[in-house]
Amino acid sequence: MERISNLQRTNSLMEYLFDTKKQINRVNQEIASNYKVIYGSDAPGSAGMISSFQSKLERLDKHEQRITNALSLLDTQEKALEQTGDILVRASELTTQAASETLSVDQRKIIGEEILGLKTNLVNIINQQYVNSYLYGGGASSQPPVIRVENGYSEPSDTNDISARYTFANEPGYDITNMIYVSDTEQIRLNTPADEIFSSALNTLERLGRILKGYHVEPAAPAAPDGTGAAYTDAEYSQQTEDIRQCIDLLKDARVVSIENERTSIGVRTNQLIRSQDVIETLKVNIDTARSGVQDIDLYEAANTYTNLQTSLQALLQMGSQINTLSLMNFLE
Repeated sequence: MERISNLQRTNSLMEYLFDTKKQINRVNQEIASNYKVIYGSDAPGSAGMISSFQSKLERLDKHEQRITNALSLLDTQEKALEQTGDILVRASELTTQAASETLSVDQRKIIGEEILGLKTNLVNIINQQYVNSYLYGGGASSQPPVIRVENGYSEPSDTNDISARYTFANEPGYDITNMIYVSDTEQIRLNTPADEIFSSALNTLERLGRILKGYHVEPAAPAAPDGTGAAYTDAEYSQQTEDIRQCIDLLKDARVVSIENERTSIGVRTNQLIRSQDVIETLKVNIDTARSGVQDIDLYEAANTYTNLQTSLQALLQMGSQINTLSLMNFLE
């Protein structure tokens, strides 16, 4: 009977040992992961809440990433508009200088060369790429929004910049404004069609360059050039002067009405994005705090539990050793 009793005690002790080791492993997992709910079966009710919190956090992360990308895009647009403003300021300075009737026709042509260079710089700004897409491509971001038409003017009949025309592409997609969601319900516009921003500036620089190089531009401003315009005659010097002076106002309108208004719009949208970013950060903190309350462990409590379990394990091992010794002595008797 004594042997049976010892065997029963040994079996019970082994169950306690296995159970204690299992609890120690569990606490180790909790401490390593910092989670008290690791598997859905640990606490089905809590697991559902944790899954919901995690889903919300992932959705907010996606909104936050879109906002980060949008801020970078708008910042690039802002720099493009700043450069455009500088081009128009320089063009205005040159135009004011060229409007003086103390300059000869040849001196005006020299200024015209710089104006045509500024026009080329503007085209490069409009056609710049951002992350392998055209910054102002709208919904057709794989193609440049401005295209060069060789011999776009009837006079002179050559392939230099005086005869070239730059036009905005009219294929489907260029006039699309891209929108992004910054929350589950709120959207913000990312772009304005290129022609709405730059057509006035580009047309004016094109008109001014040709005028300074000695050619009329038809139709009269502020209409867009249509590719016609004969050379000024010697008797039309004063008419050329008047056409140059008219471009001073056109340049101002292009800068103030088109470029500066778009910069203001970008500033407004940037502020909206930053506010949305701040709201998302607050929501993420609140949701993560709620999730933490359900899922995360109390490290101090877990450490105490681990220490107590280790102490219990040592005691059980010692008891097992004593039982085995007694069982052997009973067997020898």
